[in-house]
Amino acid sequence: MSVDFYNFAYPTNPIVTGLIMDSGTAMLPIRSVDTTHSNFSFVAANVGCGNQANAAAELACMRKVPADTLENFVAKYQDSGAKPPISFVPVVDGKTVFANYTDRALKGLQANIPAIIGTNAQDGVPFAPYNPNGPDQVAAQAALLSVFFCPATRTIADRLATGRRTYRYEYSGNFSNVTPRPWMGAYHSAELPMLMGTHPNFRGPSTPLEYATSAAMQDAWVAFAADPVNGLAAQSWPAYELGTPTVRVFGDGVAAQDESLSVLEGMCVGSVDSTAV
Repeated sequence: MSVDFYNFAYPTNPIVTGLIMDSGTAMLPIRSVDTTHSNFSFVAANVGCGNQANAAAELACMRKVPADTLENFVAKYQDSGAKPPISFVPVVDGKTVFANYTDRALKGLQANIPAIIGTNAQDGVPFAPYNPNGPDQVAAQAALLSVFFCPATRTIADRLATGRRTYRYEYSGNFSNVTPRPWMGAYHSAELPMLMGTHPNFRGPSTPLEYATSAAMQDAWVAFAADPVNGLAAQSWPAYELGTPTVRVFGDGVAAQDESLSVLEGMCVGSVDSTAV
């Protein structure tokens, strides 16, 4: 998400030559228009920084509060079930975070550089109500679509409409040392041990497919970083076209293969709100 924020904040001078959006795009519906930063002030009041003369004084006080004090307060408050819950999300300021990204995208107000954009097959699992036997699949699917898959689909559609080269992937690996319960699948962040090569450090030895999947992902990321325009051609990874089998799927029985996600994409029609919440 932050990578895409950067993409829109610096459309004419991005400095970088390619983007990898591994955990959401700017379309992810968690932006806030709370310019008063009321959650910040609420926490400040509960850790000894209330009743300050102004916002600058409040910030100066909070900078002196130990990090574990802040973490402990937020954790205890959230765990208590108190209402309303508190959270901290990007605030629309019209400079680094904007209110309507589809509008900006279609006006060409994003960097004209290639991007890799992807999601995980079970991204929604951690965001559905917990059940030790596995979450309700309807809830998990709804979370996948609304929070990750459909925002990514909208982002990609807007990029393609304005000629921005884009590569789409899905991580589908379900490896028991990274995913200890089978129903977890390729949950949100399960791809990180593959990308970092740390999967053997988890709960037991990695499988040959796991090693191959990790290598395939690392090879692709390195090739793109070295040459965002031409690097993935050597990986036989085609630029994405909506509704076509040009999605690079990692870990689904083989290390990498190209498939279509058109069925899921069809569920996203009209479901993505690109404005702030």
